[in-house]
Amino acid sequence: MSAFRELDLSSHRRVLIAGDIHGMFRLLKRELAKQEYDPDKDALVFAGDLIDRGPDNLKALDWIERPNVFRVLGNHEEIIEQISQGEVSLKEAQKLGSAWLFNHNKDDQREIARKLMRAPTALEIKTPGKWTIGVTHADCISNWTYLSEILRDSTHPGYRAALANCRWSRTEINALTAEIEKTNGIPKRVTNMIGIDHVFHGHSIVNRAFSHHDRSWIDTGAASRGKLTVIDADLWLGNLDRHQIWQ
Repeated sequence: MSAFRELDLSSHRRVLIAGDIHGMFRLLKRELAKQEYDPDKDALVFAGDLIDRGPDNLKALDWIERPNVFRVLGNHEEIIEQISQGEVSLKEAQKLGSAWLFNHNKDDQREIARKLMRAPTALEIKTPGKWTIGVTHADCISNWTYLSEILRDSTHPGYRAALANCRWSRTEINALTAEIEKTNGIPKRVTNMIGIDHVFHGHSIVNRAFSHHDRSWIDTGAASRGKLTVIDADLWLGNLDRHQIWQ
């Protein structure tokens, strides 16, 4: 499967994007009920890290097979793959919230990992509101067009670095946070993307979902704080000024 995938979801009623689930699928069901989610009319996009830390990790395997459900890979999906290949010890997995996988035999571990890893690292989506949005779990370079070229070509010299950046990095949000602390909440940092209208990230836990220029971070800590964020992409982008971090 290509690490980059384009989706035209403009015929759906809405595109809903969920922050990191981390095994908290009861929270997901609650948030979707609040938004009157209809699986036949709405597209649901997961921003990675469906598993680890929460109680219902295996339910991820059910959700990822449902129609009109899409996702990108997070670092915790990659960790599950590493465990299945014997690269992560039980002690390390306990620190990462991944020890649940050790309750399964090696064959089952590999099958769980195979299913979880069957997804792109970056999604480009056309929404019903005619926006073109990107979704990566952690971060991405600011040139989305170039990122798409890299991720489509596994022989590209920057391929592995791009995968790691999209799944693991906190470079952009760390730089933004540092500047906010220096400027009393009004950052001068510009995060303009090239080749895409807006990009959504999870990975880095924030007090509330927020935007800065043409990026948004929506992981509000489902497993650690009991708060899962699910946004309507078009509604969010139509009210972008309300979501800027300094508001």
